[in-house]
Amino acid sequence: MEIFNDVDKCTDFITDLNVDNVFIIVQQPSSQMTIRVIQDLSQINMIYLLGGNENQYERSSRVIIFPDIPSICETLKRDIYQYNQNSVSMSFIKPADGISKPNLDKLDQYFMYTQILKEILLKINFQPNHIDEFLAYCRNQFIGDVTKLENEYRHHHPIWWYTSDCFLYSMLNKSLRLMEFDIIIKIDFFIRDLHQHIARLHTEQYKELNHSTSFVVYHGQGLSLIDFDKLMETQGGLLSFNTFLSTSLVQSVAFLYAESNSSSSDLVGVLFKITVDPSISSTPFCNTTNVGYYGDAEEEILFAMHSVFRIGEIRLLNENNRLLQVDLMQTSDNDPELNALTERIREETFPGQEEWYRLGQVLIKVGEFSKAQQVYDELLNQTSDLSQMAGIYFHLGWIKDNQEEFKEAIGFYEKLIEINEQISDKDHPQLAYTYNNLGIIYNRMGEYLQALQFHEKAVAIRLRILSPIDSTLATSYNNIGRVHENRGKYSKALLCYEKALKILQETLPSNHPQLTISHNNIGGAYINMSNYSKALLHLEKAREIEQRSLPPNHPNLIYSVNNLGALFGTIGEYSKAISYFQEPLKIIEKTDSSYHPTVATLYNNIGSMYEKMKEYWKALFYYQTSYVIQKQVLPSNHPSFASTCNNIGGAYGYIGKHSKALFYFKKVFNIFTKTLPSNHPHLIVVCNNIGYIYHQMGKYSTAISYYEKVLDVAQRILPPYHSLFVNFYNNIGGVYLCMGQYPEAISFCEHALQIGKRALTENHPTLQVVRINIERAVANQLRLGGWGQF
Repeated sequence: MEIFNDVDKCTDFITDLNVDNVFIIVQQPSSQMTIRVIQDLSQINMIYLLGGNENQYERSSRVIIFPDIPSICETLKRDIYQYNQNSVSMSFIKPADGISKPNLDKLDQYFMYTQILKEILLKINFQPNHIDEFLAYCRNQFIGDVTKLENEYRHHHPIWWYTSDCFLYSMLNKSLRLMEFDIIIKIDFFIRDLHQHIARLHTEQYKELNHSTSFVVYHGQGLSLIDFDKLMETQGGLLSFNTFLSTSLVQSVAFLYAESNSSSSDLVGVLFKITVDPSISSTPFCNTTNVGYYGDAEEEILFAMHSVFRIGEIRLLNENNRLLQVDLMQTSDNDPELNALTERIREETFPGQEEWYRLGQVLIKVGEFSKAQQVYDELLNQTSDLSQMAGIYFHLGWIKDNQEEFKEAIGFYEKLIEINEQISDKDHPQLAYTYNNLGIIYNRMGEYLQALQFHEKAVAIRLRILSPIDSTLATSYNNIGRVHENRGKYSKALLCYEKALKILQETLPSNHPQLTISHNNIGGAYINMSNYSKALLHLEKAREIEQRSLPPNHPNLIYSVNNLGALFGTIGEYSKAISYFQEPLKIIEKTDSSYHPTVATLYNNIGSMYEKMKEYWKALFYYQTSYVIQKQVLPSNHPSFASTCNNIGGAYGYIGKHSKALFYFKKVFNIFTKTLPSNHPHLIVVCNNIGYIYHQMGKYSTAISYYEKVLDVAQRILPPYHSLFVNFYNNIGGVYLCMGQYPEAISFCEHALQIGKRALTENHPTLQVVRINIERAVANQLRLGGWGQF
């Protein structure tokens, strides 16, 4: 609880909070101004006004007037409880999802997390220091009455603590609802204690009962419109409550909570009628009478975390479609769908790993990198074992690499290397993986020589400890090939790709999907070498393997078709390229992944073809479609998002909409200046684009400032006689020509000409443009009266 006498300080405090459940008590006489200031803040759940006349205030669903403190306390207690009830996290598993074998990233992630958490917590042997660490954390965060918890934790049952007004209830449920794994790891001892207490009481309370003694309990809450839609789509499937579930034997108690949400525009009131069978042990529950904080007043039945039910009949309880009853049946111990789903999750989530390490790897696998980092950061804080630290640093490096935070990733990998030098031999396999990953990072950063050094170190280790045809060597050769390709050394890249393919052909069946990687890489190298017939041969081979080895709607079928589209685009067969790019879209439509980064890439590619066909409005349509998708699924500073903004800017530039072009190019510039090193080649492209637009708009000084930025970056990363400098100097010269500053124009254009004579052929079209600019500048200078003299 926080107390404020200043409305500005109160507002600042609220707006700094990353929550949406702030309850405020405001007292007369300062209430009018205070309410006017704070009532529209997104963090506010409810405002309780002590005293006052409701006619003084604008009608608001967030403001309630009370005559005294006791009535506020009673309502506040009810509203907080209702907020917690409405915040119960659920997972919905459609009937087909449990027994088919979709990818784990298609499964409701929270269902998987809580399933794994449940298994982890039942295996961990907690020590007294776990509680001490949790208490120290709570003290540091100023959370609740820590002293009472420290002194009395063993004096009361876990259910007593959970049902009391202690901070444990809200902390536990919030951490499970939001999957805050750093908090879950700290409070894990209490989650296990509570689960085991429920399981023990379940055995004691219901051991004499048989199958015929099933009974009904009720749970009422508000359901968000998104979850309501999921519920309606999942009838006959499974519903999992991802935290501990509070229910009542009294229907009217649960109905009150359901009905109170039916008037909300954001929620649908739902009364869950749950039929339970005490003989089913997989979902323990217990009656909290005599062990709960409120004794028998609540007539509460408390279910353990991750209780799973089958959804039965759904029916309306009022005429406005905002209040429903949903019948749930407890799943049996031998439910085939649930058992198949549980076993599949167990098989595919690193069952051989130790508890929390297993969860960390699962989070990495499904792309939840921030949550994975929470787990590994916490594990790092809890260990001094060098071997464990090495494994944690490896995963933290991997996480940061995937988040494109390359410097941090390099830092973690370097710490791992230091540890390996202390505890392992120089040929440890993990060291090879680390060097490999460092090579990938430096390649993505554009530091190709560093990348090559690390990839070659990885290969050296693998050649010493592995068979010369081990598949990890093929991976290394493919990685080295990509570095050479990025350096423009296409012949060297091709040799590496062919080495990788040879290894894979000796060790894998002829239709193995991994072979497509090498064929696609070889095809790409041949495209860069302008050997289009050989490129087509390998890309079609990749596609043939994919069609033989993968189901018709498999997402990996996209890549070879996309590469074939790129090939035909390169050789100028734009319509054929478009048909190839459109083919994967049909696959994606069948997988219900219309908002996927790959879809955005395909739309970008189609737009690029229309741009080359000079159909700029069509190009713009596809670029903007890509933009909308990426805005939904990518961070605002993602490189792919920047690429799309650049494409949109270019299309607007072609149709003469210079202000709009500038808007998008500036977006790209802002992303790159925040995310890329100051000497990254991408900055050359975007600064050149912005300079060109300012040039076209007649804002010559600004154009020159951006062209000079281009020159600055290029001089730091390119050899002095690189052919691109011809354009860069000529662009600046061209602006000075438009400004009437002819000596400056001649100086820059002659510099461009000198470089061009060394870097380009004598009759190259770019040199013709440079010579024309020089002739125009000289002619205009002579027309003005020759050259100035001292």
